[in-house]
Amino acid sequence: MRDLKVLGRQVILCLAMVLAPVMAAAGEVPEAVRVACSNDYQKYCIKHQPGSDAGRECMADVFEKLTDTCVNAIMNSDLVGEEPVPE
Repeated sequence: MRDLKVLGRQVILCLAMVLAPVMAAAGEVPEAVRVACSNDYQKYCIKHQPGSDAGRECMADVFEKLTDTCVNAIMNSDLVGEEPVPE
């Protein structure tokens, strides 16, 4: 699970840099991610506006602390491309 969390953190950081303008414009976080990660967001990133660049950066910074439910929702969402990440 540790490798998945490290990979997930890298994915979140990349997504924050690449998709932030698109997601900020759309204001979208997938429903499944929002539901699965709501407790984690409340615990670690409540001071940031949901869906904001700062909120995404916060979640990336605490990725190793997120629950497995949240990590799985992120990894299975449209936020993660279908292309495999090279090792």
